Amino acid sequence: MLLDVVGPFGFADISEDLALKLTDRLKSFESRTWNEIFTGDKKNNHSNKIANLCQEAKRRLRQLELDDADELRSLRLGGKHRLYGFLRAGTFYILWLDRDHLIYPSKKKHT
Repeated sequence: MLLDVVGPFGFADISEDLALKLTDRLKSFESRTWNEIFTGDKKNNHSNKIANLCQEAKRRLRQLELDDADELRSLRLGGKHRLYGFLRAGTFYILWLDRDHLIYPSKKKHT
């Protein structure tokens, strides 16, 4: 299991409301293939190079001894909320919940 419970992007203090939203969103993926999720909807769900993650995320990956990977996958839950994890052999392993889009901050165009 890869789920990081206690780290800065962990699940230790998740609210019941957010847990229900998370569950509903994950259910919406069940009838889709990974190709549909990550290619057909790549604006919302995509891979992120480890080198481009925020320093805190890189540090936590080293602590968890998961920094040998090239990329993390991101699933948008709505608003700023993202799930991060690894896609391995057709299974998505959840690692983090990013409530404020901090792990892989977007670079807005024209700002």
